[in-house]
Amino acid sequence: MRWRIMICTLLAVAGSTIPCFAADPRYPDWPCAQAKVPEVSIAAVWAGPPLDDVTSKWKDDAKVSALLPRLAARRTPLDEAQKTIMEFLAGTTAQKTEAGKLLFAGLFDTLNAQRSQVMSGLER
Repeated sequence: MRWRIMICTLLAVAGSTIPCFAADPRYPDWPCAQAKVPEVSIAAVWAGPPLDDVTSKWKDDAKVSALLPRLAARRTPLDEAQKTIMEFLAGTTAQKTEAGKLLFAGLFDTLNAQRSQVMSGLER
């Protein structure tokens, strides 16, 4: 009986010293079990109209620039963010489409930048 306990203990200790392997061999130092995705693409999260005409235009819109810090903050409750967005998207259908594209482009850039900072911190 003692031998079984000792063998099990040794196997447990030996098994715990086996190095972990990264989920993706391209990033062997990535400390997380999930595969590292260095950058999220717009196509992965946006199925709306093309954003080519607004990718940097959102920076020139004062209303969008003022909303982004509040909407991108992790402490902002989801229902509050949704209400703020719905208030922002007032007007005709064409105005809503344009405003929505600007807001999405700005949020995408802002959140992607925050994500990059977090990932850099994880790597350090």
